[in-house]
Amino acid sequence: MTDEPTVCAECGGSGRLGTCAELFDALLALDLQRLQSLGRFHGLNVACYLLQHPSRTPASALDGHWHMVTLFLADGLDAMNALQAGLVHANRHGARPWSAFDPPPPRSTAATVTIEDTSLDGTFPAAGYEQRMLDWARSVEAERAPSRWTTAPTDRRPQPAPETGLAALTAPSFPRIDPDIHCSPKRRVGVCGYDDGRHP
Repeated sequence: MTDEPTVCAECGGSGRLGTCAELFDALLALDLQRLQSLGRFHGLNVACYLLQHPSRTPASALDGHWHMVTLFLADGLDAMNALQAGLVHANRHGARPWSAFDPPPPRSTAATVTIEDTSLDGTFPAAGYEQRMLDWARSVEAERAPSRWTTAPTDRRPQPAPETGLAALTAPSFPRIDPDIHCSPKRRVGVCGYDDGRHP
C-alpha cells in the first residue's frame, strides 16, 4: 500500500513530489553541480525556502533573508546579488551583518507558491525558471506583507524596501559572488549563510 503524501505544515506544499526538504536538497544539488542555469538565483532560492520553512534556520537569520527577498522584488536580481556579495565580504572580515536588518513581519496569509510549484515537476527545469522564482518571491512577501502589493492584476510590484544600515553593502564596488562557493546538501553554509545546525 502506497503511503499518502504528507502536506507540509510550514508552507502547505502537497508533498506529491516529495517533501519540501527533499526538493530543497535537489535544488541545492543542481546548483552545486551546475546542471541547470540556476546559480544566479541561489541566494533567492535559499531566502524563499527558509522564510517559508523558518524551523530550518535560526530566527535571527530570517532578517537578512527577508531583506534579500524584498530587495529583489524592488530592485531586481543584480541588486540582491550585490547585497549578498557585500554580506559575504563583511562576514569574511569578522562582521556579523545579518543582525543589522529588521525582522520580517509575521506570516498573516497562506502561501500561494512554494518550492513544490517552483520545481514544476520535481526537476526544476530551466525553461520558465526566472518567472517561477519571481512568483515564489512574490508569494513569500505577500504572506508577510500583503499591503505592499497593489491590487491591479497587471502591476503587482512591491513598493521599494526601506533602506537599512547596511545599504552601502549594495554598492557595486563590493566583489561579486564567487560562483564556486555554494551551499551543498552536506554542508549548508555558503554565500547565503544557510546553516541547518547539522555540522560542527
